[in-house]
Amino acid sequence: MRQYLRRSGWGVLMLVCLVTSQDLPPASQPKGDVAALETKSLLSQAELPTTDGAIALGNLQAQIAAEERLASYGPLTVSQRAAIAELLIMRGQFLGRIVDYEQAEALAEQLVVDAPADGKAFLARAQARTTLHRFAEALADLAEAERLGVNSDRCAAVRATIFQASGRYDEALAIRQHLTQARPDIRSLGAEAAVRAERGEIDEAERLFIKAQQQYRDVSPFPVVWLYFQQGLMWMWEGNLEQAQAAFEAACARLPGYAAAQGHLAMIEAALARRERALAVFHRWMQEGDLEYAREGSQATRTGEETAGRRYERALALLRQQAHSSDDPEYASQLARLLKEVGPVGEAHHWREVAAARYDELMARHPEAVADLAADFWLTIAGDAQKGRLLAAKNLETRKTPRAYELVLQAAVATQETPTVCRVAEYLRVVNQMGPRLRILAVRALTTCRRLSPSSEGHE
Repeated sequence: MRQYLRRSGWGVLMLVCLVTSQDLPPASQPKGDVAALETKSLLSQAELPTTDGAIALGNLQAQIAAEERLASYGPLTVSQRAAIAELLIMRGQFLGRIVDYEQAEALAEQLVVDAPADGKAFLARAQARTTLHRFAEALADLAEAERLGVNSDRCAAVRATIFQASGRYDEALAIRQHLTQARPDIRSLGAEAAVRAERGEIDEAERLFIKAQQQYRDVSPFPVVWLYFQQGLMWMWEGNLEQAQAAFEAACARLPGYAAAQGHLAMIEAALARRERALAVFHRWMQEGDLEYAREGSQATRTGEETAGRRYERALALLRQQAHSSDDPEYASQLARLLKEVGPVGEAHHWREVAAARYDELMARHPEAVADLAADFWLTIAGDAQKGRLLAAKNLETRKTPRAYELVLQAAVATQETPTVCRVAEYLRVVNQMGPRLRILAVRALTTCRRLSPSSEGHE
């Protein structure tokens, strides 16, 4: 199951466009029993009305097109050009369009050239660079933007996103707490909740997610679906598949074209299908020695296999949709992985080749942005452990996250580099900042290392 429960490489960076956006005019209060809604983490469309997702995406597309048409008639202001870059990032993150990130980066780079004395230009470039994981350069841009007079809280929000994506959770949390106290809304509260979730503070994170939802007074679905997506990631990494599924389902219901939510929902469906299939195998095994159980268990076996089959089909449908529509190779990679398991094998080979070519292409242009996902791809479905090891090491240079350490451990095990396994596992034991999955992996690694250590021979 582990191979399907991976965090999207772009998920946390969606904060870039959401937490720096300006508030829109207030809308109606959530509807229904107020006391019940105060403890409910996922509200329905009836309970928290937002604009239809297709209409909202259409409006976003139209807004980008209108700004680009306006630019064809004459020079735009720095604020207008920065807004186009921000809208492109937003579209890219919801629809899985890396080409939008690249276009936003190009616009922001030119904006700094054209307006080197305007802090808004540097903020725009910092946002674009953050999206592509160019963290050191983005932090330098934020410092320059503040020097030139840009609102410090806007810069702080992007800086916190960088710290969180880099694994600097204490620094990220300090900034998020400050921003929440200054302006407690869905963006600030949700962002703080996301940091706390990564730190393993699940109860507090869930409380903040609920509070963030309560504070929402607008009709745009984008902040709400981002909030639900973050909740889904939290429950997925905690191993609560049902809660994760509910959150991803809620996000997809409000915004059907939400690429990351659909991709992660497919991962959950595949994991649940595998569990259903395992239970069906267990029932079949039990029937062999118990005739009475066989009469009762045969139906359970058929039901489990049928349920697993439906879940696999849905997972494949979701991944095929994104593999065809998105230029992010993660979806082709996940589709190849699942097809290798359930078939057809020929289609699995096709999507593996598509993902391999795309990862190599993106590694040449944006190595920091895709190193983690590319490392996982080469370590698993592509079967090149040495290439995966190099990419995992590169990823760890810029991102000291639990996922980055997990990849390094995974690569070291695959390439039989026992000293690296032991060194990383011991470091993780000392810092003691990891989720349950990584903790299990580290404990197993340390157990093996101690068994192999010459100093332990006298105690065995």
